[in-house]
Order: sequence, then C-alpha cells, then structure tokens
Amino acid sequence: MFKPLLESISFLRMLKILIMILAFTYVTACASKSGHTAKQIDDPALEVAMQKFVKALHNKDINAFAALFSKNNNWNYVGTIITPVLTSEHTYAALIVDLRQKTGLYESLFDSGGDDTFRDYISMTDGKPWIRTGDHQFSPPDLPDIHESVYVKWRYEGQRWVVDVIAEPAS
Repeated sequence: MFKPLLESISFLRMLKILIMILAFTYVTACASKSGHTAKQIDDPALEVAMQKFVKALHNKDINAFAALFSKNNNWNYVGTIITPVLTSEHTYAALIVDLRQKTGLYESLFDSGGDDTFRDYISMTDGKPWIRTGDHQFSPPDLPDIHESVYVKWRYEGQRWVVDVIAEPAS
C-alpha cells in the first residue's frame, strides 16, 4: 500500500526537478537572445564605462572616447528633436576620421564652435555621474525632463560594454 505512494512521491519530486531545469534553460536562452544576461545588466563595469564616457567628453579626450566604441560593429546617433526620430548608423572608422579631423561627429559631440553639442549635457551636470534610465541606458542627472531625448545606451560585446546609441535633440 505504501510502496505506490512512495513511488508517486518520487515521481512528483522528479517532475518538479525536471520542470525547474526546463524553466532555467528557457530563461537562460531568452537572456542570450536579448543580448545580455542578468549579470550583465547589473554589471558594475557598465557604470564604469559610463563614467569613462562622461570623463572623456568633459576632457575632450578623443582617444579615451573612441576606446568606448566597437571596432567591429556599428553604433547609432539618434536625433530626437523631431518625430519620427532621425537615426544615423556609424562605423568605428568613420568616428575616428571625424574625431581626428574635428568635423562631423566631433562637432556634434565635442565642439561645434558655439552651437550646442552632446558635451554640453556633460557640462550642465557638473561632471556628476549619469543615472540609469533603462537596463543599459543612462541620462543626465538632475534633468528628468530630457531623459527620453538625451541618453547613452550600451551593449555588451566581446567581454566589455561599448556604446550602442547616443541620442540628443538634434536633427
């Protein structure tokens, strides 16, 4: 009489273990498809990368700035001043040319000789760390009204965080 009951308990326990294994496998697969894992979202290196970004722009250090981009995959510059937003895709090579010649992206990001640049948002916040406004997205602190239009988004690539998107009110 007790033998079938014990066998059924063992079967139920095994079924629960199997369900837990399948659920873990599913969650892991979903995280892999989205391009990041839970560890990467909470990775302190992401905060450090953002601090390096702020420091590089603040100091106009084009070498430190360029080091934050992927050499193999493109990134996007998003102009959020109009709807729909304007997105332009850029290569590392094109970024380097603009930074060295102080044209194009350099003028949009660092110094345009009087017009607004992305660096102005760094200056407005007195070098304070930017705050996380998404899984791997940061916006200027103390300026909540612009979090949807001014941000830096990161992606995890090759064991490090690289810039994926820079967005600002530009056309």
